[in-house]
Amino acid sequence: MRALGWADARPALARDVPFDDSGEAPADVAPLIDEVYPLGEGWAAVDDTARPAPRLMADTPTTTALTAAERRLALWLRGFAMLFAMAAIGALLRADEVVRNMNAVGGMLRLRELPVAAGPTASDFWFPLAVANLAGNAVCAWLGSMDVRGRRAFAYPVVVSHLVSGGTAVLLLVRWAVSFPTLALAVVDLAVAAILIGTLQAAKGR
Repeated sequence: MRALGWADARPALARDVPFDDSGEAPADVAPLIDEVYPLGEGWAAVDDTARPAPRLMADTPTTTALTAAERRLALWLRGFAMLFAMAAIGALLRADEVVRNMNAVGGMLRLRELPVAAGPTASDFWFPLAVANLAGNAVCAWLGSMDVRGRRAFAYPVVVSHLVSGGTAVLLLVRWAVSFPTLALAVVDLAVAAILIGTLQAAKGR
């Protein structure tokens, strides 16, 4: 459909032109209008069929699927989150029993046992902080696993925590005789840090 749009208001001409009920000028008057006001000056041609339909809402951005590296990162973070949560509960409820069981394994390997005190010791001061660290790592790992793109930064505190923990365990091994609980702590924590660093680097290169 071709319609004439009034771009330059001229009321005198509008009163003089006998438009019909459809809003179109009669056939014998239209040439006169085009002669007085050529297209692009007073009148503008509009093609109603070429008008785009109005958008009811803004276009939503497309989300690409996770890469294989990102899926591996999410899986590792979710698994570590559950592991850290169980370790925090175990440390809170049965801390001494866990060390005794590890000493039993170390005895079979002819490694020194880590003494378990019968009463309170000075190192108990650090025990609440250790449990809090495990719980914090569990929360960070779980939050990071839920969105490995938008919440990937939650994985870095977990890496730092395990690098520090594993490094401290190595210092204890150097200072004192090798005990299985301390050796296991150093190996496990450094392995967790290495796994997360590798998966984070792989996911970053998507």
